[in-house]
Amino acid sequence: QVKLQISMETGRVVGAECSQYWMNHHPREALRPQIPVEQARLMLSDRLTVEQARLCVIPVNEQEALCWEFRGVFSGETYYTYIDAHTGKAQEILRIARTQIGDMAI
Repeated sequence: QVKLQISMETGRVVGAECSQYWMNHHPREALRPQIPVEQARLMLSDRLTVEQARLCVIPVNEQEALCWEFRGVFSGETYYTYIDAHTGKAQEILRIARTQIGDMAI
């Protein structure tokens, strides 16, 4: 994750937080999913309208998990659902809250 601070007056970058990216950026092995995206999609609620699916690595209890990330909409709200690409179990579900200062994952 890389965070940028942007000046509201000039639109220029005035700050950056990149330590998490730098500390976690390293070669990884076992990045081949054992579960195809179609099978992972079956784990989702039928009420979620999926807009995008992609493979990603997320932090889980001081380790990492290869997951299928699904971005979708339910009742006008955007959700990100992460399905483990090796076990097929849901790892995390995040709702995106729109605020005055930007989007926030809950």
